[in-house]
Amino acid sequence: MLATLRGVKWAGDGDANSGAKLFQGNCASCHSASAGGSKDGYFPSLFHNSVTGSANPNNLIATIVNGVDRTTREGQAYMPGFGGGPHDLNALSDTEVAALAPYVRTAYGAGADQPPVLAEQVAVVRQGGPASNLVNVARACLAAGALLALLLAGWVWQRLRIRRKLRRQIS
Repeated sequence: MLATLRGVKWAGDGDANSGAKLFQGNCASCHSASAGGSKDGYFPSLFHNSVTGSANPNNLIATIVNGVDRTTREGQAYMPGFGGGPHDLNALSDTEVAALAPYVRTAYGAGADQPPVLAEQVAVVRQGGPASNLVNVARACLAAGALLALLLAGWVWQRLRIRRKLRRQIS
């Protein structure tokens, strides 16, 4: 049934949480069973889509988890999130998103030979991305600045001491 929809068997079709079954249960009602989108274009096709065709799956993961709600030149773009937020229709776990994203990428976007999506990767995207090193860099710069200020103060103090000593010797 699902395996013959596009003529390509998906490797986990027997699993209740396979990407194909998750797609049919959560995405097909809007994007259509063949992922071609709605005829009026309100729900976009997943083919030739920058999110599904990208080599990096993070935008697709973020779209699945957070949804889309923005105004474009063509009109309103809306897709509910599946990450478990207050307005999300059906919360998907990190494991389920990790099964759905590669199915969508392989079947409708970037094609085969894509690296797997791991539940840990979904968890990082769900929390807003990897932690920034900017805080650590700022702390290191503050420490280096404080050390430099201490060294400069020590150097000035030493120069003043030498100058006072020379004045005493001259007088």
